[in-house]
Amino acid sequence: MGISDIVIDTNKVIQKVYHTDEMHKIIEDVIVSYINDTVLMDDEHLKYDRADWIKTFTTKMKDGSRIEDHIYAADVHTIAIEIEQLRRWGAIQYKKGLMTEDLLQNILKDIELMAKEKTEDGE
Repeated sequence: MGISDIVIDTNKVIQKVYHTDEMHKIIEDVIVSYINDTVLMDDEHLKYDRADWIKTFTTKMKDGSRIEDHIYAADVHTIAIEIEQLRRWGAIQYKKGLMTEDLLQNILKDIELMAKEKTEDGE
C-alpha cells in the first residue's frame, strides 16, 4: 500500500481542526437573535454594559431554575448585542466607556471572586 492508496476524508479533518459545523450553528443562532431582536433595539435599550448585566443576571438565578438552561441563549444574544454595538458605535459598550487596562483588571478580579464563591459554595 503506497501513499497514493491512502484515502483521507477531508471533511472529517476540517471538522476536527476547524469545527466548521459547530461554528456555523453558533453563527446562525447569533444571526437569528440579531435579526429577530437586536437590530430592532433602539439606542437607549442597546447602549449598556451587556457583560456587566449578564454577570448580574447569572448570579441572580438562585431561585432553583438551572442557569445551564439559559446560558447558551443568553450568550448568543450577548454576542448579537455586542456586534450591534460595534456596528452602531464602533466599540462594545462598557460602564466606563471603552475597555481599558483598569477595567480589564476589575473584570478579571470579579471572575476570580465569582470562581472563589462557587468553590466555597461547593459548586
